[in-house]
Amino acid sequence: MCQATIYRRGNGEVEILRDVISLERTEEGWIAQSLFGESKRFQGRIERIDFLKHTITLIQELP
Repeated sequence: MCQATIYRRGNGEVEILRDVISLERTEEGWIAQSLFGESKRFQGRIERIDFLKHTITLIQELP
């Protein structure tokens, strides 16, 4: 299986969602959906995608 884990970097690194199967950019930010149907919305920009470690790291955008 190739699910990813999304992290947000700022003051440390915070896990946002595990077992992510889709990530979609919207006008309001991002929507991620997990394998188990959980969905989360969040803001930020992608800093790094590591396909080997199955991680996506975001940086929180300041308003």
